[in-house]
Amino acid sequence: MNKIAGLCGTFNQNPGDDLLIETRTTVGSAVDFGNSWKTDPDGDDAPVVPHPCETYPERNATATANCSALLTSPFNVCASQVDPVTGGYIDDCRYDVCGCGVDPTVCLCQAIEAYVADCASYGVIIIWLSDDRYQQCDSPCASAPCFNGGTCSNSGTSFSCSCPVGYSGDRCEIQVSPTPSTTDPTVSTTPNTTDPTVSTTPNITDPTVSTTSNITDPTVSTTPSTTNPTVSTTPSTTDPTVSTTPSTTDPTVSTTPTTPVLPCGSNPCMNGGNCSDNGTSFSCSCPVGYTAQLCDDINECSQANICHAQATCNNTQGSYVCTCNTGYTGNGTICSDIDECSQANTCHADATCTNTPGSYLCTCNTGYTGNGTDCVDIDECSQANMCHADATCTNTPGSYLCTCNTGYTGNGTYCVDTDECSQANMCHADATCTNTPGSYLCTCNTGYTGNGTYCVDIDECSQANMCHADATCTNTPGSYLCTCNTGYTGNGTYCVGQ
Repeated sequence: MNKIAGLCGTFNQNPGDDLLIETRTTVGSAVDFGNSWKTDPDGDDAPVVPHPCETYPERNATATANCSALLTSPFNVCASQVDPVTGGYIDDCRYDVCGCGVDPTVCLCQAIEAYVADCASYGVIIIWLSDDRYQQCDSPCASAPCFNGGTCSNSGTSFSCSCPVGYSGDRCEIQVSPTPSTTDPTVSTTPNTTDPTVSTTPNITDPTVSTTSNITDPTVSTTPSTTNPTVSTTPSTTDPTVSTTPSTTDPTVSTTPTTPVLPCGSNPCMNGGNCSDNGTSFSCSCPVGYTAQLCDDINECSQANICHAQATCNNTQGSYVCTCNTGYTGNGTICSDIDECSQANTCHADATCTNTPGSYLCTCNTGYTGNGTDCVDIDECSQANMCHADATCTNTPGSYLCTCNTGYTGNGTYCVDTDECSQANMCHADATCTNTPGSYLCTCNTGYTGNGTYCVDIDECSQANMCHADATCTNTPGSYLCTCNTGYTGNGTYCVGQ
């Protein structure tokens, strides 16, 4: 981090300082960046290529729906290692699928394969080809592995490529050149003594090809010819069109002086410049914006000019135009940063817009995930959160709530058991309350029966009891008494006659 820097910025996870131009300032797009480094200032600017989903809006919904599947099962097991949103996988997938034509299968499969491969590099293996939605990707030829127009054929779990003429290799990735043919007389690397049209040595049987003087053809000669008046190295007295001395009979050839043509006669000054003769030379008086020599156009953009540091200079005939770069406004000599956050922009409703020089950043708010232009609520309850073990987590837009369970009290992140027995409860007056984690128990006291919230006295005298046979049983609330009958003495459970 912060140890790699260059034209494309500093590796510090801050896109705001990327794409440096010559003035060591940044621009907001790769197109502006590329155009600023043109080696030929007069060359055409690179055009801005629109997003395929904007070019083909009817494909956007399909692309978004299919590519957003990376946020769901079975792919979401990798989200903590490779985020498909911040990692750009969903955006790249949409770009490819929208630009893939009427059959986006190949591009969708390739986009998913790229994400799955990246997850595998982090040790997360995703089993996805068994999913009915992606059976079409299980074919080896689904990812279009053959290049340069090669035809793919499935071979079980593998594939083979049939390459067009001029290409070879397992994927038709190698361009090959045809080798010379030894059976074609028109192609040869050695002298051909049987074909007079192809030869690397003089052919003495063909008068049209020779490296020495051909004395049988008067039209080809390396020595003067006295028989052919059209070819000669000495003056001819019979041909008035060729002469080295003045001719009094031919007015087109003469060695007598004529009136000299002045330098300005050829109008050498361009672009409305005024020419002045100076004997054998001339000078040009040029309008503003043109050079002093021939009034060529001055490329003001290649030298110091009044364009702002955040403007692009475009040379024009005799002048130049300053245009503020994308993300800036002004007349070109003065450019001010546009605060995109104060006007309509592409940030999501659940994102925060941050203005940057020449651009802006969209950052999903806390509790949301995405690239800023597309934000999705994070279900904090499905992952590690602050809720107590005895609390219930409830997801809310951009956040979550922790509520202590019944029988506990606290703020949700900290919960303690409520001692229901120390306060009003449902236990009967003839029952005992016992506190439990998160609840309590009601148990009827000895001598009573019921569910604890309702208890009834047991009539022990109506059932087997401890009273002696010579004793009388008397029921009491929650118990009973044994009293020896008259004429007997004892404690009631044991009686003897007096």
